[in-house]
Amino acid sequence: MAFGAVSEDLLPPGFPNIDMGPQLKVVERTRTATMLCAASGNPDPEITWYKDFLPIDPSASNGRIKQLRSGKESRALC
Repeated sequence: MAFGAVSEDLLPPGFPNIDMGPQLKVVERTRTATMLCAASGNPDPEITWYKDFLPIDPSASNGRIKQLRSGKESRALC
């Protein structure tokens, strides 16, 4: 077991689990990428999205992250 890792059998019941996180994507400038994130737990986990390590509110932009400039690299995480 790696440093800081916890065995699943030691986690309390209902502990959040990331079922599906965003995958690495390379997207052409004029194309759209879809990224999914799913988590389970009890209570239901709250999912927060980050762009370039800053929190964003997908509901404020209809679930979309603004297009990047040509040659621009960005990172989106949930």
